[in-house]
Amino acid sequence: MKCEFCGKGYNCNQKRELERFNSHVQHCKSNPNRIKYKCKYCDYENLDDRKISAHLCELNPNYEKILKLRIANLNGKSGWKHSEKTKSKISKIRIDYLLKNPDKVPYRIEKYFSGF
Repeated sequence: MKCEFCGKGYNCNQKRELERFNSHVQHCKSNPNRIKYKCKYCDYENLDDRKISAHLCELNPNYEKILKLRIANLNGKSGWKHSEKTKSKISKIRIDYLLKNPDKVPYRIEKYFSGF
């Protein structure tokens, strides 16, 4: 199948390819009636999905949280850290798993040190 607007061809023998083709036709840059992406919280709309995902809406209930994470990422820091309670829980679960499955301990896997 070919896009009627730009002529891009798709092999629509598989369901996934047909879905890609239909999505392409709806959002094709040559399509005069293409679908615009809209913000859930305000009237902002854009033709480019990357711009709408970068749009930070102040009406979003998670606005403060998202803003903090974006600032942290700009500074090269991750936004989340495990609490001591979570760290101990993960540690306990991992120790229990390794005790029950001694053959799956990372340093005992043959491929682990294969580069040396």
